[in-house]
Amino acid sequence: MEAKTRLINFVIDSLFYLLLSVGFIWLVKDYLQKDDARVIFISGYFIYFFISEQIFGQTVGKKITKTQVVREDTKTKPSIIQILIRTIVRIIPLYFLSHPFIGKGLHDYFSKTILIKT
Repeated sequence: MEAKTRLINFVIDSLFYLLLSVGFIWLVKDYLQKDDARVIFISGYFIYFFISEQIFGQTVGKKITKTQVVREDTKTKPSIIQILIRTIVRIIPLYFLSHPFIGKGLHDYFSKTILIKT
């Protein structure tokens, strides 16, 4: 998958996730403790990607760019373990910098998945 499409996915998903998180935090702000917002941001990031890719095979960014996550070997829907691995690897700081060095993201490399046009 071309780097430009991946960058567009990343930007769209980041903005969408940010809007969802800020909106949720604003709604529950009266009930939050000091570090709750940080926990919401981190767990929300995990939940957004895991649920989107497990249920739909794509996030909002991938839907807009007409791309989808599939198994590297069979080009079919990834297993729940593969999606879990993709999602966990995304939490690694600056993981997205791996694209230029290994030709695909660490989340694709470790989960044995790829991104295809739909």
